[in-house]
Amino acid sequence: MLTQQSPKDMRERILSAAEDVVRARGAAHATTREIARAARCSEGSIYVHFRDKDELLVALVVERRPQFARLRDLPALAGKRTPRENLEEFVVEAVALLEEVLPLLSGLLADPDLLARYAEHLRERRAGPYEVLEALRGYLRAEQRAGRIDAGLDPAFTAALVLAAVRGFVLSSRFLRDLGPISGRRFARGLVETVLRADGGGEGGAHPAPVS
Repeated sequence: MLTQQSPKDMRERILSAAEDVVRARGAAHATTREIARAARCSEGSIYVHFRDKDELLVALVVERRPQFARLRDLPALAGKRTPRENLEEFVVEAVALLEEVLPLLSGLLADPDLLARYAEHLRERRAGPYEVLEALRGYLRAEQRAGRIDAGLDPAFTAALVLAAVRGFVLSSRFLRDLGPISGRRFARGLVETVLRADGGGEGGAHPAPVS
């Protein structure tokens, strides 16, 4: 006797199959028909859970990556540990997430139309990089209110700078591996050191010691 899967289990099964198909075929060429076949369900079942393929691609990042949830929850860490520790961990997680996601969605970069639709879904949902950016902004504002980060630091600019630096690091490291590996942890220390010194502040208004 066959047991009926719950909607949650079916959704996860579709996501798992979609990730396999997208990795094999690329985001631009993977079809919902192939994904349904891999998930052993009807193509219509996919549209019960996802509006279209673009929404399914968004879910592959937003729902299946634990790093994303940890990045999104950064504001809850305000006042706990030190800003330096929290920001370094945030950068390490962001690097790990992008390193995972980039190969999965690399085909989007070769298809401007698909990339534009994907970006529009992210904007509509305030998901992916938009949600991570807002989490970082919120964290920086909270630490400023607590007097643990220099009041002169611009949260919006700093958050955008950090995420741009993470993206640049991941992209460049894929092409410059022969120059010697730079770990995500080492990159995070250097980036956070730069950020906390940018406005002459550091934690609690103090000037942090250089990172070796």
